[in-house]
Amino acid sequence: MTINRQREETQSRLTLLAKILRLKDLKITAFAFQQRDTELHLWVKPFKNGCRCPKCERRCPIVRQAQEARSWEDVAILGRKVLFWYAPKEIVCPTHGLVQERIPWAAPYARITYRLEFRICALCQIMTQKAAAEILKMAPSTLSNCLHRVTVTRVRTHLVRHRESPREEPVSVLRLVGQGAQCAHHVRLLG
Repeated sequence: MTINRQREETQSRLTLLAKILRLKDLKITAFAFQQRDTELHLWVKPFKNGCRCPKCERRCPIVRQAQEARSWEDVAILGRKVLFWYAPKEIVCPTHGLVQERIPWAAPYARITYRLEFRICALCQIMTQKAAAEILKMAPSTLSNCLHRVTVTRVRTHLVRHRESPREEPVSVLRLVGQGAQCAHHVRLLG
């Protein structure tokens, strides 16, 4: 009886935390405060969408789970840095062979979540990078590196239709202003 009650209380805490943080497509399995309560570490896993091939989105059989968990930085909440921890699985796709499963909350090889990418881009459009870094509880150089990685990735992966040309090609359509410098090589984000 006591073990079931503890399990229910823990599960309800995790569910409440997921609702407060508005997390979708992932489930919190554990959490801990670290660095003198300035960081919230969340151990997560994909919810009803795991083991998918990153190229064709097909569900595939698991070969093995990574031994070490990776971390992704998420949006700071109540002045606390939020980190997601997960050990991705290797899967066998019939079409693409042995690959790492698609992570629904972050781009491949990224160290930050899609939510943080969006927040960085949105804040850098309306204020300096230094001010945005202060709001997001990040070092300005880290924010600048993340912004650069996000925009370069979008240039490589998204084709945008140019106004003068009927064919699709990467085009600069968004100018982000940060610390007085314009970054003209940025492309339309998140879409």
